[in-house]
Amino acid sequence: MKMGDDTARCEAVILAALPEESRRRKPIATVALISISALMAALVFGKYGSFEPDLAAFLYLGANIDSLAFGGQVWRLLSSSFLHFGLPHLLLNVICLFSFGSFLEKMIGGVRLLCVYLLTAALGGVFSCVMHEDTVCAGASGAVFGLFGATMAYIALSYRRLGIRIGDLMGYLKNSLIFVGINFVYSLMPDVDMAAHVGGLVGGLAVGALLAAPIRMEKSRYAEKLPKIVEMASALLFVVVVASWFVAHDTWRLS
Repeated sequence: MKMGDDTARCEAVILAALPEESRRRKPIATVALISISALMAALVFGKYGSFEPDLAAFLYLGANIDSLAFGGQVWRLLSSSFLHFGLPHLLLNVICLFSFGSFLEKMIGGVRLLCVYLLTAALGGVFSCVMHEDTVCAGASGAVFGLFGATMAYIALSYRRLGIRIGDLMGYLKNSLIFVGINFVYSLMPDVDMAAHVGGLVGGLAVGALLAAPIRMEKSRYAEKLPKIVEMASALLFVVVVASWFVAHDTWRLS
């Protein structure tokens, strides 16, 4: 309980240091992402009468696998992040997504929260495909780790400007590293996709650093442009994903 209490206290201090507009921001984007995952679970149950049908069913609905994702069905890198292998898998990721997402959304806003989710979900999917040949993968855990990594990087690089004391920062980072360590040990269990976790976390750290640039590098004329890279990259990814779905539509049905 001590770790959870310390983390909650650190988050409360960090939120108190934010502008009032940010503190009052509703987690609309986070709830929207959770709603999509819930709707996908309802679709799975409605179509197959179970939350855990066979792998062929998950593949049909958009689960990730290297041969299809790298064979033109790029959309699987994102669609798989909204599919879950049963209710326990869904509930665990939804709880983490709400916890990390709503906290981060107060700091960076809903649009950029969606950018972080899309980019880190896709990167986690790529890592999964590279490391797990011919393995069906799904779940939001890569994106969840991405949101967590982005939060760590954003706070670590902008704590002075946000008025966060170094002691509170170190307390938050310590608990964050403990959380990451525990989850990476958990990732060693069979059927847990560590590759997606690593890909999401690495991507989140990079994206969070770019979003914090205007605060960290306030005297640099290039700092304001760096968050635009995140927005443009996520927009490009979205276009590529949508285009790949239309192009590979017939192939998807055959697969």
